[in-house]
Amino acid sequence: MITCLLRHNQTRQILQTARSHGPFRIGQHDIRITADYSKDTNERRKAFLALRPGLRQLEMKYGLFDPARMWVTKNGVSSDFDNPEELKLFLDSFQHQPTDFISTSRPLDVSGDNKDNGTLPPGLENESTTRHDTDTCQRGRDLERLARSYDDRGQVLQAVAVHNQLSERDKSRSPLKPANSSP
Repeated sequence: MITCLLRHNQTRQILQTARSHGPFRIGQHDIRITADYSKDTNERRKAFLALRPGLRQLEMKYGLFDPARMWVTKNGVSSDFDNPEELKLFLDSFQHQPTDFISTSRPLDVSGDNKDNGTLPPGLENESTTRHDTDTCQRGRDLERLARSYDDRGQVLQAVAVHNQLSERDKSRSPLKPANSSP
């Protein structure tokens, strides 16, 4: 028998009760209560579930909520995602952090109050502008987006700050200077 419940709260309560009690029998028949999701919802759930190995690798806590929403917790900061693509971008930002750009000897001030006299972390003074290629630009945009959604004042913001310093340095080295317009 298939039934359709119109109230989401009732559906959720029935599913939670069924999960806690497990399958039950009436006479000779096993009764199972399961959710019946649309094709789109099932695809989103499968896409979220496919990202679990990456979450485990990064030692994040996670959970899948009904119908298709995943929450993620890292270092006590929780985020939730309705779209698997957003979660993938979030994971890629952690997995592809430019850790070689991060100075672990001292924290960077990203508040804007102390610009550290425009100096870059040790080891970056002799970097060429070719290092700042399209992939690094995309990674920097991903890190900035990550910092907005995952406000962790740790490595992520340090990486964003260093990326911004590299961008400013590359702009100052650019051979294409804007022409001064005279009135």
